[in-house]
Amino acid sequence: MHEGDTPRDQDNYLRVNNFKSNEDARKTLSLLDESRQCRRFVFPATVLKNKPGLVEKLTANHTCEITLDTESAEAAAQAFSQSYRGRFAWMPKGPVPRPRDMTEDMIVANAIAIAQFARENHVDVIHSPSHLLSGPGDPWLSHDVKSCVALRAALDAADLSRIAIDYMLLVRMAQIANPNWRAEICRQLQQLEFRQLWVRVCSFGIGRGRYVKVLIDALTDLRRRLKQPFILDYAGGLAGMAPAIFGAADAVSHGMGSRLATSFLSWNLKPSTNSKPTGGFSDIYQPDLDCMLSKTEFHTLDGLNDRQGKAFSCVQNGCCASDVEMLADKRGHFLRQTAKLQREFLTPVAMEGQGQLHKRLWENERMIKTALKSLDTAHLGHRLLSERLMNFKHLRHTIPLAGSGKAERLPLLFNGQAPSQRQVLLRSQHVPPRRPRPDAGPDLIDDYPLIE
Repeated sequence: MHEGDTPRDQDNYLRVNNFKSNEDARKTLSLLDESRQCRRFVFPATVLKNKPGLVEKLTANHTCEITLDTESAEAAAQAFSQSYRGRFAWMPKGPVPRPRDMTEDMIVANAIAIAQFARENHVDVIHSPSHLLSGPGDPWLSHDVKSCVALRAALDAADLSRIAIDYMLLVRMAQIANPNWRAEICRQLQQLEFRQLWVRVCSFGIGRGRYVKVLIDALTDLRRRLKQPFILDYAGGLAGMAPAIFGAADAVSHGMGSRLATSFLSWNLKPSTNSKPTGGFSDIYQPDLDCMLSKTEFHTLDGLNDRQGKAFSCVQNGCCASDVEMLADKRGHFLRQTAKLQREFLTPVAMEGQGQLHKRLWENERMIKTALKSLDTAHLGHRLLSERLMNFKHLRHTIPLAGSGKAERLPLLFNGQAPSQRQVLLRSQHVPPRRPRPDAGPDLIDDYPLIE
């Protein structure tokens, strides 16, 4: 790290996406090198394998921290298993593995293979192999704990003690909101040696402000128990930054226009040969609406801009010279706007960040309400703006509640009923069961209605 970097500048992570071509990789690396808006990068194992030498090119001109995502969770998901099958030594070569198929020898062999891959690619940190947890007592948890221990031993044996280990926790919102589940997780993780805890939560991220209050309270409790730094993964936009603004997380991680939110609802569906988890789509970031726009949505609002004096235009914010330039440089536009948001809200003084967030949300709500009045016939524009308005309202209502240390109930927490297989006791509020979706497997249940 550069000595002059502020803590918040250092802490946030950028996920390096899969590249469509060598030219795409070259342009992206050039953009990152020129902007210098981030010093910590997360590389999926597939990216490092497909584009060797990326780390050396990225670190040639300035100091960076490189984290390896082993992608173990994705490789074990039924929907993506065929894409990852046998790609790395630590990934299954046959059918989707089950916890009972894992042996001690397999765990040790996987750890040794990961350590060797880390040496070859010059990484500084490794995400310990972990899996999506389905609920209390999930047998994957004990295997993940053993994998973390084995990875530390493999790194030390290979004279790679300089490489740190971060633990990745992949959960659904209903689980992390359950205090009994959190207590069990803490009992398991307290025995491990790792640097930071990464948390990837379903139904959280850009445009998903509905359950931010629940997540802030849950993360605050986990931090109190574990006393470890917390990184929120796939945490894009204002909703993604909100827990960090309130001190419930130390940093956020997301991709360049993708991997801004998480959904596990498709992970157990029938596998497809070419399917891979995307974590979102890479389109055009609109900071005033805090969302990614498709081209159709962008042009709908662009027509509104002509009538509203560029109300939602990037040009007036000093980011891009024109809309044409923005469309031609979507990643650069995203990085500049994200850096601006982080400078504005992720301040060293938490209360100052909260005040700034409150002001920003009020301004955005007022702008959207004004724009809605001028959209007489554009159904798409009405739907888009109405959804953004509701998201901002959820975020704004979080502000006076979060950080108080109390377990306030959220009346809009469930618009329906929780799954019958996993009834949760959430904030002393019993939620009656509801039937799972017809296409849901035993571990694929929509925990919270109206999330997707």
